[in-house]
Amino acid sequence: MVNKTLPVEQIKNNVQLSKIVSNYTKLEKASGGEYKCRCLFHDDNDPSMYINDEKGLFHCFSCGAKGDVITIIEHMEGIDFRSAVERLANDNGISMTTITENISHTSDLTDLLDGLKDIESEEIFEEDYLKKYRETQHRYLIDLGFKEETLEEFEIGYCYDQNDNMYNRVTIPWRNSNGDLVAIAGRDVSGESSNKYKSCFGSKKENHLYNLNRAKEYADDGLILVEDEKSVMRLWEWGYRNAVALGGAELGSKKWLLRKYTDTVYVCMDNCQSGICIQQKIIPELYTIMNVYNINLPEGYKDVAEINDKEVWDKCWEDREKIRR
Repeated sequence: MVNKTLPVEQIKNNVQLSKIVSNYTKLEKASGGEYKCRCLFHDDNDPSMYINDEKGLFHCFSCGAKGDVITIIEHMEGIDFRSAVERLANDNGISMTTITENISHTSDLTDLLDGLKDIESEEIFEEDYLKKYRETQHRYLIDLGFKEETLEEFEIGYCYDQNDNMYNRVTIPWRNSNGDLVAIAGRDVSGESSNKYKSCFGSKKENHLYNLNRAKEYADDGLILVEDEKSVMRLWEWGYRNAVALGGAELGSKKWLLRKYTDTVYVCMDNCQSGICIQQKIIPELYTIMNVYNINLPEGYKDVAEINDKEVWDKCWEDREKIRR
């Protein structure tokens, strides 16, 4: 099947954001090589929108609007994501490359491209966000049997600052498929909070799969989909480098992220009532677009992270079941 790819990365890398914004409003020089202007997304009396050409991102510190050059065109021209990409490509001499996709139906490719829209436009955060959490580690994961080098690999930290939103939580960075920081999840270890997980203010992980930036290199063997980050880290220690975490109960557009990198997924949700419900919900969403296997955990183990014996997991892997449509 032949179709056109959307040259999203080429546009972000080659179209100067400030030049596009200047077509709609006057720019002023700001510190650090940035520009500022009156926000295009709300009635703004003073310049509150900042443009960073190096990163290709804008952010209004008044109304909170943020995004990239594609977001600007979508908003100002009143067109959808695909049309904005095509217009920017045509106006800047960027080709819409013809490719052949290994997807069964034209509608599948259309859905895949549309499903990736939010992900391609996601905000990226400064690496400095991690510094204050990385100064020390908490005993929580070490006591669960994780190696210190694993915690270092996955940049696990802890928040001791009582004035911080993440206080008394193990911090777990989420990165997009390119390895850029998009969220920091905080796992409560006090047992006193009603919310086991919390994300940094303004950060998002609902459009991403945890560890996809690493696992995609091993996606030729399929991707193992688990519920949480700890299970990914456990599998990583055992040499299963192709594991990603859902990080919640909803699959949504994440199914297109899976499909972008592989045609086979191995689903292993938590061994509890909520995990069973998630499994029953997401498997039908997946098997219409890819090959799906289910992996059941043995009695007595809530999730993969609770397994300390690799042979127990190896047996689960061997017993995986192909889902028949």
